[in-house]
Amino acid sequence: MFVFSGSHKLRRDAIDLGSDELTNVGLVNRWAEGADNEYPRLLVDYPDNLRTDAGKLSTLWRNSDKQIVSADYVKLRNVAVGYQLPRPLAQKAGMQNVKLTLQVNNLWTWSAAGDDIDPEAYSLNSGTRNLPLAKTFLMGLSLTF
Repeated sequence: MFVFSGSHKLRRDAIDLGSDELTNVGLVNRWAEGADNEYPRLLVDYPDNLRTDAGKLSTLWRNSDKQIVSADYVKLRNVAVGYQLPRPLAQKAGMQNVKLTLQVNNLWTWSAAGDDIDPEAYSLNSGTRNLPLAKTFLMGLSLTF
């Protein structure tokens, strides 16, 4: 079963610019004179006398419209297949009926927001991620004697 949701918006989980921890590639390659990058400068890039005011910029950055993106997505939520053994073969095995079922849930998701965001497991307003919906694989065997 495919699921589609369109014309919604979400707030991305923006990086705190007040951090001195430079583990994000986008932050390491952040704004510099003449450079082209989507991340503004960090607080560490400001002179000490401007850092207090620069802290406000981090809050404005996290809550800016730049963080609003499309929440459209397509998801392959459920695939199920079943096979029933022909009755003569089942009777040779001493059974009336043998049925095998296989099911996969949350197999694939495409999101316009990118960043491996699953809008079903994401707080659209605050931009915080929850645990993603797990892929599940189920197998069933039904035997009638």
